[in-house]
Amino acid sequence: MDRKPYRVVGVWVDRYRYRWFGMLEVEGEAGRLRLPMTGAVAQWFRPGETVLLALRPEADPQALTFEAYALWRPVEAETVPVWPLFQETFVLERGSPLSPTPLYRYTVRAREAGLESDYEAIVDLEQHHYASEAEVLARWWCPED
Repeated sequence: MDRKPYRVVGVWVDRYRYRWFGMLEVEGEAGRLRLPMTGAVAQWFRPGETVLLALRPEADPQALTFEAYALWRPVEAETVPVWPLFQETFVLERGSPLSPTPLYRYTVRAREAGLESDYEAIVDLEQHHYASEAEVLARWWCPED
C-alpha cells in the first residue's frame, strides 16, 4: 500500500462510546475522507496535523471501514503505525525437563483493546484481580440501557 500525506481536518469522539468508536476526518489526494477508528486512538489527533494514509485497493473512499486503510503518524525522523491496532501472535512451547520432546504448545494473541467487549473484559479483570468480593472497584455501564 502506498502512503500519501493527508491533513487532519476534524476529530470526532462519541460521548458514550468514546473508547471503541471515533472518527478522523482527513483531506488529501482522494479528497475528504472519514476514517473510522477507536476513540482511544482518535483522541490523540489534532486538526492541522499531517498523517500518512494508505487505502487498501478494494476500499470505497466514500464508505471506509475499520479494515479499509492503514494510518501512520510522522514523529521526528520516523513514522509510527497508528492503525490498524497492534496485534501479534506468539507460539509458546513447553518442553519436558527429562527429554527434548515438547510436552505442549499454545498460541497467544496479544492485541490492543478495540471493541466494547474488550473494555468490558478489562473491567471484569480489574474487579477480579484488584478488589475483594465485597468491594466494587469498577463497574461497566451503558448510558443508553
